[in-house]
Amino acid sequence: MGLKELNERFPGGLHKSSFRDTDYPDKQVYWYTFAGAQCPVCGHRDWCCVNITGTKVICMRESKEGAPAVAGGHLFELDGKSKIKFDPTQVEDDDTVKYTDTETMDILNRLVLLANPLTKNHREALKKRGLTDQEIDLHGSRGFGSYYETPSEAKAAGAKAFEQAKIVADQNDEKRATVISRWAQVLSNVGLPTNAWEGVPGFYLETINQKADAHLQNKETKQTFTLKAGQYEFPKFTGSVDGMLVPYYDTNNEVIGFQTRVDHVMVTAKDIQYTGLGTAQVFFKAGTKHYEVNIKDKANPYGKVVAQGDVKDESQVHLKLSDDLNQEITFTPHFGGKYFWASSAKKHHGAKGKTPIQVAYQPAIAQLKPNDPKLQSYRQRAHKTVWLTEGGLKALVAAAKLNHDYQLDDPEFGHDFLAVAGVSSFRKFYPVLEELNVENVIVAFDMDFQKNQQVKNNLKELMNGLHQRGYHVQLALWQHVKGIDDALVNHEEIKLRDLFDAKEGQALAKGELKPSDLPTLKPKN
Repeated sequence: MGLKELNERFPGGLHKSSFRDTDYPDKQVYWYTFAGAQCPVCGHRDWCCVNITGTKVICMRESKEGAPAVAGGHLFELDGKSKIKFDPTQVEDDDTVKYTDTETMDILNRLVLLANPLTKNHREALKKRGLTDQEIDLHGSRGFGSYYETPSEAKAAGAKAFEQAKIVADQNDEKRATVISRWAQVLSNVGLPTNAWEGVPGFYLETINQKADAHLQNKETKQTFTLKAGQYEFPKFTGSVDGMLVPYYDTNNEVIGFQTRVDHVMVTAKDIQYTGLGTAQVFFKAGTKHYEVNIKDKANPYGKVVAQGDVKDESQVHLKLSDDLNQEITFTPHFGGKYFWASSAKKHHGAKGKTPIQVAYQPAIAQLKPNDPKLQSYRQRAHKTVWLTEGGLKALVAAAKLNHDYQLDDPEFGHDFLAVAGVSSFRKFYPVLEELNVENVIVAFDMDFQKNQQVKNNLKELMNGLHQRGYHVQLALWQHVKGIDDALVNHEEIKLRDLFDAKEGQALAKGELKPSDLPTLKPKN
């Protein structure tokens, strides 16, 4: 199949993505995301993708003149001489299904939140980000949740795991057991077809292959049942990883997807350099920033822990392991992703579709139910001003604090936020801006765009695209923190810089307006 060779060329970890390699239009051949392995273009170990033959990379951070824009990044050709052997005829077609309608999606996602309520720990985490209890509960049944894969993990987090399927006595035979779906029961209770979960991101059909009869006993009644050998199927929801469920809303206030904010970011070691005898490995304890250095040599063929410690950030670690043997090791910690989509894109009867954009309305609108006449009137209102940023949770926090803590009487300041999951996905803004009849746009991406060239390039392309489409464009600037959510939580003054001359339609020079001359958004107190 070629995946083994691909892993050998790009060691460290690859993860099958949800979009296909168009070199094989008739087959379910997917690109692979770097998940520990290193992108040969930008050198980072996540987000970017490589195709199955190892001949192309979609880099999400770097660009060059002539590189086609693909899937939020830019396409780079690698050395075609060392193409990995790959036989597409051996690929099995998957059976994922297309997205269902947004109304059904909203109902199913509300049921997910009902089955996976927000834990105390996650509520406290949201408060640390600046939200109040009232702001956390603003969306009611469409708010935040907490997902854990197993009962033991849920219990450790102070949650009660929703039992998605259970083994019960067969109604037709008291001595036999069968597997029933709790989701089928729930859907039947709310008047929906038992297959309404199909096409909702995160849901898929789980299959259990029972190879032999299993004899089970009810702990309470002591009654014994027999689960016959065979295949049992039931729908299941996955948040992809354990953590807090962050809802994504559409313009109608419907929940159309979730991102899971992981409880513990995975840490790995990269760029390991060792000067001693044998081989050195660096392991991080799961869910922590604690590492152990393990050396394998003739005296210790199974390895020996020679050093350990904790890291704070991604700064390089240098350790002197032995004075007399001149053993030294250096490595760089790498922090993995914080957010993962609740997705079933490659699973049996899973949902296949595009990642959504976050619509974070001002509180008075956000609390309205879908199809409320007030909401519909607001959606159709012309000449709106909105803020654009990156990150679904960031937009929800920013919208809450902007409207609660700042004076917004001046019509030039917007009340609502739109957010994409990554800065390179900025093109997804355009259709939503048009749908909401937006006229003025305030771009409020993280302040590190000044140091990150790729972010700066995407930002420039976004602002030029907005201007070409006729929007009045301003850039939001602040000083002491990275994101707009933290700036608003900390009551910073927000400066707004016009980027294009209204009369000439040209970009303004940096020195034309001093910071003191810029329109300023100030907190109430």
